[in-house]
Amino acid sequence: MYFPGLRLAIFIHGCFWHRCPACGLPEPKANAEFWRRKFEENLERDRRAGAELEQLGIEKMTIWEHEVRPSASLRARALAADIAARRRHGTS
Repeated sequence: MYFPGLRLAIFIHGCFWHRCPACGLPEPKANAEFWRRKFEENLERDRRAGAELEQLGIEKMTIWEHEVRPSASLRARALAADIAARRRHGTS
């Protein structure tokens, strides 16, 4: 999601696909080389996107799957409150 007025981009990452550092999920053992390359490509794309946004002066926020899994509505309310506060204070 992108909020142009706040210059804020929000990414929602799956813990498995984007190798969540908090979850530390193991890589699949079957077809290991395929998965290693796939994960490296995903992480490189994430780094590249973050760097491009930073060059444009856009803040990148990442929400991880494990943050949403217990209660998507709770996480959505927290995000809405964060965005509302940014709008009130004119900060990102």
